[in-house]
Amino acid sequence: MVTKIGFSGSQEGMSDSQKVRFLSRYLFLKRTLGGDIEFHQGQCIGADHEALLLAKSQGGVWTVSHPPTDQSKVHDVECDEVWPAKPYLERNHDIVDATDYLIFAPKTRHEQLRSGTWATYRYAKLMRKNILMLHPDELPFSYLSDSQ
Repeated sequence: MVTKIGFSGSQEGMSDSQKVRFLSRYLFLKRTLGGDIEFHQGQCIGADHEALLLAKSQGGVWTVSHPPTDQSKVHDVECDEVWPAKPYLERNHDIVDATDYLIFAPKTRHEQLRSGTWATYRYAKLMRKNILMLHPDELPFSYLSDSQ
């Protein structure tokens, strides 16, 4: 069985908290679902680049790139498979359509209308995909106070 995980995040990159939580969620899916992992991302600088490096660092993953036609913000990490370049919205839909689980790392906590990450999130919801949201301002772990 192949588990297909998609990713979308800000071109500005993930917060430190998002990076920690990405790796935690990714490893949870990998361990819980078992089998082979395919990791799909949009090949942009920032969060796509960071998530790809984190996924590759864990080994045992087939990496898939969905590059945009606008090559000005494309990262240069090689992937095992590269899909044809498409405009941002179309390639984002391809990522959603090709995957079972989607991890989102938006720049803001609140939904934005002119954001590729948030537009991809809305499409994933419409397609009833399994979604894991990593808000930029959440702590990576829950902490209990001394009184509890």
